[in-house]
Amino acid sequence: MNTPRSVAYGWGALIVATGIGYWYAKGVNERRWNDQRARGLRANPTDWKEKVAAEEAAAANPDAPAEAGEAEKKGRGRIVL
Repeated sequence: MNTPRSVAYGWGALIVATGIGYWYAKGVNERRWNDQRARGLRANPTDWKEKVAAEEAAAANPDAPAEAGEAEKKGRGRIVL
């Protein structure tokens, strides 16, 4: 039967292992995203105010695409945020 000390030790080891795994995965993902941004595969994150301004500009002039490739995205069933 497990003693309270062994249960606490198990939970502590689990929490530490999870934290280390999260830290490692976060660093790997951050390096990958930075590499993709440098190669032009991923856009830089925008603030919500910039997104609202872009949507308002697109609504004011529906004929012109708001960003590069926007005309290609329309009409293909994709959700454009």
